[in-house]
Amino acid sequence: MLNHFFKHRKFTHNASFLALAVLGICGGASFAYAQDCDMPYEMVTRLHHPEPGSFTVWDAVYGEDRRDEKFISAINRGEEGEVLAVGEVVSLRGARPSMVFVYFDRRGRKVWDRFVPVNGLREIVKMLPNGDGHVVVANRQVPGKRPSVWVGFFDQDAKLKSAKIVADNNFDLYANDITPSVAGRGYAIPVRSVKSIGAGEGKKTYETAAIYFLNDKGEEVASRAFILGGDTNISSMGVSYIGAEQPGYFATGSFSNDYNKRIGWILRLNSDGSLVWQKELSRGLLANLTHVRAYGKRYIVAMGDVQGGKEEVRGTWVMMMDVADGDILWQRYYYGERSYYNYSAGDMYVSDDGLIHVMIMARPDGDRLNDYREEKEASSIPPTIPDDMTFAQVLTLSPRGITLSGDVYFYGRGVNVNQMFKSPGGHRVLVGDVFIDPAEYKDEHETIHESDSATEPLIETERFDSTAEHHKGLTLLQKKLKEQAAEKHGEDAQGQEPKESAESKSMITQNGWVMIGDGPDTYEDPCD
Repeated sequence: MLNHFFKHRKFTHNASFLALAVLGICGGASFAYAQDCDMPYEMVTRLHHPEPGSFTVWDAVYGEDRRDEKFISAINRGEEGEVLAVGEVVSLRGARPSMVFVYFDRRGRKVWDRFVPVNGLREIVKMLPNGDGHVVVANRQVPGKRPSVWVGFFDQDAKLKSAKIVADNNFDLYANDITPSVAGRGYAIPVRSVKSIGAGEGKKTYETAAIYFLNDKGEEVASRAFILGGDTNISSMGVSYIGAEQPGYFATGSFSNDYNKRIGWILRLNSDGSLVWQKELSRGLLANLTHVRAYGKRYIVAMGDVQGGKEEVRGTWVMMMDVADGDILWQRYYYGERSYYNYSAGDMYVSDDGLIHVMIMARPDGDRLNDYREEKEASSIPPTIPDDMTFAQVLTLSPRGITLSGDVYFYGRGVNVNQMFKSPGGHRVLVGDVFIDPAEYKDEHETIHESDSATEPLIETERFDSTAEHHKGLTLLQKKLKEQAAEKHGEDAQGQEPKESAESKSMITQNGWVMIGDGPDTYEDPCD
């Protein structure tokens, strides 16, 4: 199979690309580019649809047939590949989620899970290590109050030690990210501040960006607001350096101009949040920068989404910039081979050897997919990968932006990957959720789904913001978990294994998913 690389306005490269995928794996393939010391400023890559191939190191699915689960974030635990994931559980469609922590050993087996009630929880944003424990930031909304940001501090067993609320009497606050402070004690949280004025047809909603700085106890010490255009948003932050003497932050996001066009936005900030420089980057109909990572102390790598025009699908945009002034060294654009797939920025990390690992989510557009199915020729051979499959594509880039290898990950009826990072052993860790038909996948993956222990899940009952209504919900959740545990182990009143209804067998469920995949071999830059 060939992957076609296009160098803008100059010439086209053809390079062989091996796409491998079994249970969503597309094995990496190296290119002749590995010895190319040229650094093209701009390139466009069209990625082929995945085909079957290799396996993961391990993957684990967490969930029950009668409820939905999804993992939002995870961290490494220990040096042997253990993973602690945090996610959301919804027992009834349309209900508020509950927070759950799940600990997996180095072979992907569930060791324990713990439910932690959070009053008014809307969504989990991210988890970071914090000493021997971890910190979780989430968005919440309590009836009668404005939406606010919840910051919880946990010990190593996921027991809640303390929690703080970041709120504003005049704005609805929604956290987008969390990053450690430049001082190493405390955190910076970029939020979306929303305010509505008027009512009925005359109601107008304004969105601005803000950054809240917290100490190591989660207490607010300072904040900064940013307004560049309409609906200003900061989606990602990280720590920045220009030499060891000038620590600060970098941030990415977007805003709308007077014509309601989304413009990409990147900033460099001092340690107190004051502005050093900012860049507004317009690309086609839409540009939105969603992720940013440090590349040593001199450069940063930013990632986001672009759309050329109304009739075009979205693609992913990756670039390297100079921290000193924001100048772009190189930029790359990635699109799908099939014209009905939208490619969006998922996550990325930079490994110690200088390689850049980019995760892209590929999702089919419904209308364009229907057109594709009508136009394509009928085939008697069913495709190995369904043409409506949602999958994650991970690309490995050299320091000069040359695509060295590619991998594809999918599972069941489709996946959503919310986070990617590197394990202590150099493997890739992908965290998210999968859509499965229990009737198709329960027997095949039973050893992955189930714990070796028959004990009930741990439920954390300590809390720092409680209501009688939420305690009632917790009691119902405890009762439901006990009923499910009894059904799972055949402990019904008649001593027989309960049978699933035809309705539950045909229901597509959402389950939490953690996958460990092989990373590329250690890279030695031939151009140093």
